[in-house]
Amino acid sequence: MSDPNTCPNAIIELKNVGLAYSASIQALHDINLCLHQGDYLCLLGNNGAGKSSLVKIIVGLLCPTQGSVHYYIDRYAISYLPQESYHLPSMPASVWEVVLSGSQHKQHAFFYSKEIKEYARKLLIDLDLLHLQHRSMSQLSGGQKRRILLARSLISKPKLLILDEPNAGLDQQATADLYQLLANLNEQGLSILMVSHDQDAVKKYAKNVVMIDKTIQFWGSKHFWHLNQGDKP
Repeated sequence: MSDPNTCPNAIIELKNVGLAYSASIQALHDINLCLHQGDYLCLLGNNGAGKSSLVKIIVGLLCPTQGSVHYYIDRYAISYLPQESYHLPSMPASVWEVVLSGSQHKQHAFFYSKEIKEYARKLLIDLDLLHLQHRSMSQLSGGQKRRILLARSLISKPKLLILDEPNAGLDQQATADLYQLLANLNEQGLSILMVSHDQDAVKKYAKNVVMIDKTIQFWGSKHFWHLNQGDKP
């Protein structure tokens, strides 16, 4: 849905968004939020606060029962890594096949252009995965699988990457490597929306923070969020 942009430089804008599952169960209400080009926005909130519902509305998996969502980028320019995708069953597919599969919405099934293959190779090099390209996904560690899924989500050259608890199940080193990789991508211009409970990651990497509890409790820079939490600047 497009609309005159009332939020300068926004790529997505939510206006008075609400979500009710029944007359007595309201998951979200009065959500007004803008996602900006180049932002690194962390979405915080307790379990049941509505984080996953909000993300699913943004990516189009749920329709709001109130308000509207306005897109100022192509919907294909949004890549989403739900937490469920991290827990993959054993897969016979190779790393190369999995990464290429992320481009299928732009190609004929199982046919990939030379340009797509060259970009897939570049991603594997950038993410230090090239040496694994012929390995089966079932042979890899959790951290390696996470980077492969990230490569798969990047092959469509998105403008916005949305991740739900990307460090879930990873050890400390794999988590640090993943966050640094995301920071590098953000510096290159990729907008990021990340659902997280990792306060250290928010402090180090986020540019802005949204705290929700069915509605927005805080939306602003991480500096003011720290002040709001009583942290020293």
